[in-house]
Amino acid sequence: MIVCPTHLARLESENQQLFCPICNYVASKKVDGSIYFEPSFEKSPDYDAAGLEILYKAEQNHFWFSNRINVIRSVFKKYIPKDKYIIEIGAGTGSVARALIKEGYRVATGELYPQGLHYAKKYGITERYQFNIYHTPFKEHFDVCCMFDVIEHLDDDCQALKNVGLMLKEKGFLVLTVPAHSWLWNTDDVVSGHKRRYEPRELTNLVENAGFDVVECKNFFLSILPLLYLRKLLKRDTKQPEEEKKLEPIEINFFINIILDGITQIENILCRNLRPTVGGSIILIARKKG
Repeated sequence: MIVCPTHLARLESENQQLFCPICNYVASKKVDGSIYFEPSFEKSPDYDAAGLEILYKAEQNHFWFSNRINVIRSVFKKYIPKDKYIIEIGAGTGSVARALIKEGYRVATGELYPQGLHYAKKYGITERYQFNIYHTPFKEHFDVCCMFDVIEHLDDDCQALKNVGLMLKEKGFLVLTVPAHSWLWNTDDVVSGHKRRYEPRELTNLVENAGFDVVECKNFFLSILPLLYLRKLLKRDTKQPEEEKKLEPIEINFFINIILDGITQIENILCRNLRPTVGGSIILIARKKG
């Protein structure tokens, strides 16, 4: 059900607009076909919109993005039936949603920044919503909510996950990925707007406290862990203001990219039925309690 973010009353439809019968709240459908629940939004303190263009370019070829999608895809094949209604929250450009749609899933994208919805439209994603997870306009609307490398950007990750619970139908699924291990923290985390990195037990506790039962939680990108630790050594976060950096293109040598792509593909096959507790990222799937 699509509701007023304030009163949680069902929104009524008139002249391509959704409005609350209790207050003056209005959501609108823009000319690009996306529905905007916060049309006056300009900028979020949690994420720099400039990163979306960088992501869009990197996602086309970079091994990290393609193999993260492979890990996500394998989890969906294991747990999520094809008839479930899914939304990817904080979808960025919508690249993961597009990959899942190609697998036969029905996936909508939710993004605070209109730029992300424009990229999602380029990918051919037809259901696109602009909204703030802290003021969700959905109540028991989806079977599955996904957040891929999103909650590490949020000041209140627990409240965001509680709001995801409001969006889910009974026994609905939460699927998310996050960067792992505080001991891998580096200046790239700072530049990317991360608030934290997670340990598996810490993430499990967070999700359980938000109202979910964890089904599976495991690390991936285990094979590149030495490289990630080397990055941490070379890019230590000394917390000096003068060392703050701007977002830069995500670039990698062509041949190194091929090698690392092959290594991580082999890892994905070998670890498909294992649950590593170390690795550069974590994937978790949980089910709404009740």
